Formats: sequence, structure tokens, C-alpha cells
Amino acid sequence: MIRVLALLGSVWGLVGALVLSGIRFVNSSEPERDALGAVAFTLVYGMPFLLALAAVFWKNAAQTAAVWLAGGILALLESFSAFSGVSLILLPAAPLLILAAIFSAARAMSEYGLASALPVLPVSIGLIGVGIAAFLALIALTSDPGCWVLMRYADGHEAWQFASPDVASITVINESSGQQGFGSGTLTPPGTVPGAVSTLCSSDIISPIESVVSVGLWAVAAVALFAVRRVWSFAPRADATSKG
Repeated sequence: MIRVLALLGSVWGLVGALVLSGIRFVNSSEPERDALGAVAFTLVYGMPFLLALAAVFWKNAAQTAAVWLAGGILALLESFSAFSGVSLILLPAAPLLILAAIFSAARAMSEYGLASALPVLPVSIGLIGVGIAAFLALIALTSDPGCWVLMRYADGHEAWQFASPDVASITVINESSGQQGFGSGTLTPPGTVPGAVSTLCSSDIISPIESVVSVGLWAVAAVALFAVRRVWSFAPRADATSKG
């Protein structure tokens, strides 16, 4: 029963993270769909559940409790990370993983004593901290506006090209007032940027450095977690978790 709860919570969370990533992709304009940013975004939401899914196959009840507790709390926090409310899709994963963690920790303590579960909270808090840090790194490490210009070439094909806001944004014309400003729209007059058709700007993009830092935090955390498992020898294997 414990493993079933954890499995359901992990799979629900992973599917929810993929759905959120898909929604972001569909709602993004073509030039904003960079692969590195998409991977980082997906991992920020999905990594807690990926680790929780891996823990389903572990035999140490205390270790699984630590990962499932972190996954459940991060699922709760992630559920309220979008103002639109779309991230609430992750909410059902929270109680499933938290319950699995509570039952797993209780079983470890009942069968092997309190000492077996002492590392649960520190490890769980560490994973929660990494999850929060990875999320903040992705959205708040830098505050860089980004602009792209749709270029039409001599052979007739069109392609988006990254441009600095100084180049792209000053060529944007507000159709209602005729004033130039930062934003997106049709370039007027034609030829302001040679070969340009239109421009698109965003007040804050997911920069490569934000993506690398965010993914790197989770990579280090995953390596550290599996290293901790190897020295967590005083927490005996709780094969009884497979009986629930």
C-alpha cells in the first residue's frame, strides 16, 4: 500500500510536470521555444517526482520516507507557483507522497527504532531547499529582457533572429498611438531594421545561465542523494515496505 501511494503520487506529479511544460511550449512564441529552457523548466517541476519514483524501488524505508516527504512538500509548493492556477494540476501528488512518507517513516521506526529515521528530516529539508533554489534560479537569477526580429531574406524565407532590446524594441510602433516603445508588433516604417518584418519582445526570458544553474542544482542534489544512501548504513533495510 505504501509503494502504491508513492507510485501514484510520483506518476501524477511527473505527468503534471510534462503537462505544464507542454502548456508553456504551446503558449510560447516560436523564438521563445529554446531547448535548454524547456528542459530546465520541465526538470524544475518534474525532478522531485522523478526522485520519488526512483525511491519506490528502494528497500530502505527511512530513505524512501525522506525523498517522498520532500516530493510531497515540493508538490504542494509547486501547485501554487503559477498565478493562472494551472499548476494546481500537481496538487493531488502532495497528499499521496506525504502519506507514503509518513507511513514509511513510521514503519522504519517501529521495526528498527528511532535512530533509523533520524536522517529523514535533514535529507528531506535539503531536497526541498534545492527544489526552491532551482525554481528561483530559473525565474529570478537574472532579469533579462529578450527580443527577436523576424527576418525576411532575399530568397523569400523568414526566420526569427535574436536581437538586443536596444535594436528591436525601439522599432516597435504602438498602432493606437503611433509611439515607439518596448514590446512586440509590426516594424514601421519598413526598413528600420533591414529585412525585418516584425519583432517580439519579452520582459524576462529564461537565459542560458539560469537554465544551467537550475539544472546543475538538481544534478548535484541527485548525486549527493545517492552518495548519502551509500553511507546511510545505520538505517537498516526495511523490506517490509514491500508488504503494504
